[in-house]
Amino acid sequence: RYSAGFRVRRAHPRRPVISRAPDAELTLTLVVDPGAAAPQLELTHDADLIDACTAERFGGHVLRMLDAITSLPHTPVADLAMLGPNDRALLRSWGTTPDIPDALRPVPRLPAEWAADTPEAIALVYGDQTLTYAELDARADLLAHRLVADGTAAGAVVGLCMPRCPELVVAMLAVHRAGAAALMLDPKAPDAYLGRFVEQAGARLVLTTSRFERTLPPEAKDVLVLAPTGLAPGPVAPEHPLPEPALDDPAFLVQTSGSTGTPKLVVVTHRAVAHSAFAQIRAHAVAAGERGGWTFPAQTNVSVTVVVWAYLVAGAPLHIARDEDLSSPERLRDWLLSEGITQVFVVAPLAEALVGIAWPARTPLRTLLTGSDRVRRWAPEELPFEVGNWYGANEVNIVTSPLIPRDRPITSHTATARDRTLPPPIGRPWPGARLYVLDGDLRPVAPGVVGELAVAGPEQARGYLTARQTAERFVPDPFGDVPGGRLYLTGDLVRFRADGILEHRGRADHQLKIAGMRVEVGEVEKALLAAPGVRAAAVAAPEDPQGTRRLVAYVVAGADTDTRALRRELARVLPDHMVPHVFVRLDALPLNSGDKIDRNALPVPDWAALAAPTTASGPAPRTDDERTNDERTPVEDALVRVWEEILGREHLGVDDDFFLLGGDSLSAGRAVRLIVERLGIPLKVRVLMLHPTPAELARELS
Repeated sequence: RYSAGFRVRRAHPRRPVISRAPDAELTLTLVVDPGAAAPQLELTHDADLIDACTAERFGGHVLRMLDAITSLPHTPVADLAMLGPNDRALLRSWGTTPDIPDALRPVPRLPAEWAADTPEAIALVYGDQTLTYAELDARADLLAHRLVADGTAAGAVVGLCMPRCPELVVAMLAVHRAGAAALMLDPKAPDAYLGRFVEQAGARLVLTTSRFERTLPPEAKDVLVLAPTGLAPGPVAPEHPLPEPALDDPAFLVQTSGSTGTPKLVVVTHRAVAHSAFAQIRAHAVAAGERGGWTFPAQTNVSVTVVVWAYLVAGAPLHIARDEDLSSPERLRDWLLSEGITQVFVVAPLAEALVGIAWPARTPLRTLLTGSDRVRRWAPEELPFEVGNWYGANEVNIVTSPLIPRDRPITSHTATARDRTLPPPIGRPWPGARLYVLDGDLRPVAPGVVGELAVAGPEQARGYLTARQTAERFVPDPFGDVPGGRLYLTGDLVRFRADGILEHRGRADHQLKIAGMRVEVGEVEKALLAAPGVRAAAVAAPEDPQGTRRLVAYVVAGADTDTRALRRELARVLPDHMVPHVFVRLDALPLNSGDKIDRNALPVPDWAALAAPTTASGPAPRTDDERTNDERTPVEDALVRVWEEILGREHLGVDDDFFLLGGDSLSAGRAVRLIVERLGIPLKVRVLMLHPTPAELARELS
């Protein structure tokens, strides 16, 4: 936001039309002299905030609008064309990157070519377990024949409910080779949440592993439990002809939050998957000598269309991180180094933690990528690898990358001193993508002006599962030349910088990103309003003193409604990353003049009070249930130490709430991995959310 002024005076006739003023009182000042034979305009700009090129364009827009107003006096101002031919040509240049020349082919059969050429080459690595390309291809074919023999038809939907593991890769290939689409299900999500997606997609069959068989919802009518080899038990199925999927056939159904309170399924095509793989191979030099790392949650679009396939199409090994490898930034760093990973994609909060720890002077890792609409700070220049942010969405896959080298890539190694005075940008268009920055009437805005980002291109999803949901975000493309082409309206506010690089400036709606995952507040608010005793609710994500966005629920509820019970209720119906970290009770929600929730007026939580330990050593008084260190049980003591280690706190006690002290779904996952490692007790993040203090969790574990 810039300060601006408008003055009418007699301007000196010899002054330049546009002048620089580093110490200007206002960012922009427009001076008009109406007394001359022809009115004279003078624009003064703060040179520290607005560069000369942007100021020149702004001056040109003012003159063009004045000319249009006098030429077309009866035309509404909103309908006058402010952009000239040069502006439009510049926006077209900035909004596109040449597409890859490769002839796209569906991915499922491509690993078979490596199985034929280099059968002993390693395809997957998972701890001590490895699969060669020959083994991966054979197991995927066997499972595909089993699926067809059991009645899976081309065009069917098959659920996959597993974490990152070799069995999941085998299952994805098999489902596609059987001609079906894969519905990606999070085994850690509540039964009711999973059941909703199984029912929506009409998935007759769900594939899982023995560890998660009992967690499946009743909507999963037929279940096939895969052995550790990725094969189904029983006799080998007779071979059936396997269909070849077409590029525009559905490949994956991926969950995403819904603004109306109901989650949606995004239908991702084989074209999007194949284009992503081939574009990465060309843009980021992925080859057989690389080693890719898979750390992202398995059910996300990032995993199924971005991370996995580029390496398997290129004949490179894909190293799959175990949960314990992600238990801390240090453990992940050690895993990356020991596995010799050369390129890895990491969720944004964990990537920010990774770049803040010590690294050796030389590493096999050459590129650390993350995916976020906003990265808070630049990575240190002295890191021995590049750090870049891919921006994208489930509906359009990869949209921009800072590694696209038009003039220069914008990474931690190449950023200039001036770059580092600004927030890290989201980069330039991904190959083949066409980007437009639009106003509310879907018209391009001027360079440098903030508008909504709209995306077209080969990695665009088919849409959502229903036509009504699709029509809300996918609109006819008025700029392209492809019959029936569509634009996806991202809801993200962006602007083109003076160098043509996109900069993220916020959201046009109330969607949030928490721990790198999309959260629609309507979905959380709907779950809150369904909880007993809640009369009104609102959800926001203010930043805590450390700069971390915390999901906060503001509730108007009866005096007997316990906020900890509310968290337990939400943990039963929402995925982990959508359960609020903090609950704030209000007498009433602030409303605007239209009787809608005034989200800007929601109070900032008292972070200091929330972060205060409840133990005798903290500022809060000790309660009867609190015990000294000597009175703790061994399990309680171990849990307190996990709390202290993960949250970076000291002198915590058995009644300290993990989430009130700063925990979120990402750090909760790290805590659970440490608990499993140290106590040898199976545990899910959901159980920690239901029992967020050491005392409560110790009782539950016993």
